[in-house]
Amino acid sequence: MTDLDHLAHLAVEAAALGAVLRAAPASTPVPACPGWTLGDLARHVGVLHRWVAATVETGEKTPLAPAEVSDDALADWFDDGSQALLRVLSEADPSKPCPTLTGPGTAGFWHRRMALEALVHRVDAERALGPAGPMSADLAADGVAEVVDVMHLRQVSMQRTPAALTGLALVERDTGRRWQLGPEPATATVTGPAEALLELLWRRTPRTDHRLTCHGDLAALDALLARSLTP
Repeated sequence: MTDLDHLAHLAVEAAALGAVLRAAPASTPVPACPGWTLGDLARHVGVLHRWVAATVETGEKTPLAPAEVSDDALADWFDDGSQALLRVLSEADPSKPCPTLTGPGTAGFWHRRMALEALVHRVDAERALGPAGPMSADLAADGVAEVVDVMHLRQVSMQRTPAALTGLALVERDTGRRWQLGPEPATATVTGPAEALLELLWRRTPRTDHRLTCHGDLAALDALLARSLTP
């Protein structure tokens, strides 16, 4: 997935999320994020935009600053933050040393992470109003890889969840792309479009989703999916 233009995807996904904020009240509940409203979601993502921009600019891990913005100004505030983040990431050398979620790394880490952050929450926001627009299959597949290679391992290292004792194979139906979460051999396999696999790992859809086909030890699969594979 290294040939993906993550910043182009970030621009599209952030603009779509911003459009939802202009289409509905900030008080609108977001079913995918229990207890959250659109305002909560926007402030969460907007704070991350500003935090990542500052971290990349300074090369140091900066404190998260609270979102002190009224509901009336929320959409403009969100758009200002996403544009500032895109500008910082576009201007910074991707190889610039920079803190990441997994320790010292480079600014390029944040291209992928923030594109995927915007993707997942754009869908969350759109589904608060009705059906969501489609995901890019390649970006969704990259999101599956990120859960396997980054997010799950980070959850384990932070002791938020135990290491997987059984393996799960994730297979993209149309392309045959395959990812392994946990040890080989896999005790269960889930096959489906990348979009559905990503939603499964981020707890946005159950394994009984009609788009997914599950084989193997389903009890072990359920136990694994019940864990905090992602933040």
